[in-house]
Amino acid sequence: MNKDKPVIDALKTHLLFLATGEIKPRDVGSGLCYEINFCFTYKIDGVYFDIRSRFIDKCMKAWPLHSGDPLYPIAFGGERGVWLYENTDDLWGEDEYGDLRRSLCFWLYENLEDYL
Repeated sequence: MNKDKPVIDALKTHLLFLATGEIKPRDVGSGLCYEINFCFTYKIDGVYFDIRSRFIDKCMKAWPLHSGDPLYPIAFGGERGVWLYENTDDLWGEDEYGDLRRSLCFWLYENLEDYL
């Protein structure tokens, strides 16, 4: 069995629950990278394992709606991702911006294993 499979399965479940609203992010003012780092960064023998950079970043860049900015993948309405991120109080709100974030979570859930 792949040693990463339990972590990947947990990550996919978390992404699905974020996408469907079954769970709320830990901080609505922070994006997906913070959420993943908060929930899935762990330490073994003094070494930190960053699940986001290992499993998410490459897949996220392939999202069909990706903004082209590796740090701020969600843009819409002619605004850059960085501007939206810095000027939106609830990044996961019930609006088009929040819907795009949930859409990204669902896309990652469906496609993550193709990019491992």
